[in-house]
Amino acid sequence: MKDQDTNTILNSLAEGVITVDKEFRITFINQAAAKITGFTQDEVIGKICKNVFHSEFCTDNCPILRVLKTNQSIFDLDIEIECKDDQPKPVRINVAVLKDDNQIPVGAVITLRDISLLKKYEILLNQDNSFHGIISKSKQMLEIFSLIEQISETDAPVLITGETGTGKELIADAIQKLSRRKNEKYIKIDISVIPQNLLASELFGHVKGAFTDAYKERLGRFELANKGTIFLDEIGEMPYSLQP
Repeated sequence: MKDQDTNTILNSLAEGVITVDKEFRITFINQAAAKITGFTQDEVIGKICKNVFHSEFCTDNCPILRVLKTNQSIFDLDIEIECKDDQPKPVRINVAVLKDDNQIPVGAVITLRDISLLKKYEILLNQDNSFHGIISKSKQMLEIFSLIEQISETDAPVLITGETGTGKELIADAIQKLSRRKNEKYIKIDISVIPQNLLASELFGHVKGAFTDAYKERLGRFELANKGTIFLDEIGEMPYSLQP
């Protein structure tokens, strides 16, 4: 394959690709990497990578040096690099050795992904406006958070209502995490996917021979959840005759 064809393929990738030689001089940067870092090819080709990106690993435990010494690739390493605007940017990199036709190491290839958005979500999840995986700071949701804390201390059944996609399962998860049963089993059942003629057996179990195809005894979900929590999702799909 010609070098021009290889460059075309690498430039078509959404993931950034940078190659360096054994002296750590940048020999190639694809379009995705240029977009992530803000540097063009003309600005970085031939330059030593640490003088361009200024990662915290450049002076100690350089991943490129590690793969060249050990011949072992590095996967999913999160680092910060300095971009053209002098702003640090979090990226997730993979590093592997580049070899010539005689399998002699001649440099390394680094692939990178911008994880700035992922890091922002992690910060949000760790802030005070995160409540056991639910992110909100509105007055209405803060009232719901307070209610969850109150009801989680009881053994009373809880009915959670809301339109599809409003996070009913997240509310159930938060209740379970705060309850005295948080270290016990947490059984979730989607009522809508279980055939109605099998629902009673699924919930309460059956003994061998109770009905056709009941070849052995089966524990119900309620018994499996003993001392723990059971969450019945889409309970409105349950037949009226079974709901009591």
